Amino acid sequence: MSTNPAPRNPQPLRPVIQRSGRLSIGAVDGFLDDWIAQFASRRAFLRIDGRPVLSLLNVTDFDKLYGTDGFLFLLQYIRRKLVSHFGVNPFLIGVFPLIDEYHTRILQRLPVDAVTGYGMLPDWEGPPVQWYGELIPKRVAEWHRLQQRLSIPFLPVVCAGWDATLRGAPVADIRQVRGFPWRPIVAGVTPQLFGRFLDEAIAFNERWHPAHRVVFLHAYNEWTEASAIEPSERFGSGFLEQIHARSRQLEGAL
Repeated sequence: MSTNPAPRNPQPLRPVIQRSGRLSIGAVDGFLDDWIAQFASRRAFLRIDGRPVLSLLNVTDFDKLYGTDGFLFLLQYIRRKLVSHFGVNPFLIGVFPLIDEYHTRILQRLPVDAVTGYGMLPDWEGPPVQWYGELIPKRVAEWHRLQQRLSIPFLPVVCAGWDATLRGAPVADIRQVRGFPWRPIVAGVTPQLFGRFLDEAIAFNERWHPAHRVVFLHAYNEWTEASAIEPSERFGSGFLEQIHARSRQLEGAL
């Protein structure tokens, strides 16, 4: 497990960020100061190995926007600032949208402590309607293939469903439109299948990195993507009950 210590002198790469016109060191400082004050300083804030967790979404977009050198400098700068405040190295988690060759190569060179996915449930180039029970083994198999190629932990994400059509204008037939937010739609979601997905995530962590039993959930209240685990008219408290049934296995991991 790499701790990725902060560099002693990252200053030569500062112009890479400053010239981009999209980010400034002052803006980074302002964000981190607010993050520390409002979140990371709280006693209940997520820590791994005693280190405050900062998730970065979407790492592949950062890499594309600022270039590899610019993004590496940004990560180094974040580490230096947070070490100076907390006295410990932060636990940086890179968040990315899709497991494929392009994203894997970027993840392999990033100095972060772990990675996880955002949502990461449907096959984006697949049919307009897909089935939850069929997608679960596909995603789990991808987790294992990715972890074999990474030197840092992949922390699995368990998604409770996907249907983002609320974000788009009504259409008569989703087969006549392409892409987000109309398609794909994931059907056949049940709390029981969600529980099976959780079991796969728990088993994955036990196999690959039992010291880091972290499972990310997508999502608590993302109603516009039909992936909310909080109580609803459709499922009641079924998702939360599935989590509670595994509470001993997941204690301190979610």
